[in-house]
Amino acid sequence: MNTNLLPKTLSRAFPNDRAAKAAEIIFLLAVGMVAVALHSKLRFPMHLPGKQGLLFVTLILSARGLSGRPYAASISCLGSAGLLLMPGLGFHDPFMAVSYI
Repeated sequence: MNTNLLPKTLSRAFPNDRAAKAAEIIFLLAVGMVAVALHSKLRFPMHLPGKQGLLFVTLILSARGLSGRPYAASISCLGSAGLLLMPGLGFHDPFMAVSYI
């Protein structure tokens, strides 16, 4: 009985993983946007200093851990900065996006 694996039928010389990379980048941008949306909607006083920063860093680092790419946290922060440029979130500082970048 032969227990060897069958050879691959597709060539791996030029793997096409553009769709997977695009989906991963969209996921990372969405995580950054969710982090900012939670920051704007969960503005009730808990009297805990740094709770918003802790929530933001937790989401960004979990996305970085799921992705495995070295620039994943930067892409997530770009997504959060892009969402901050949109009006209507409850932030009144127009330069807040610069601090997230």
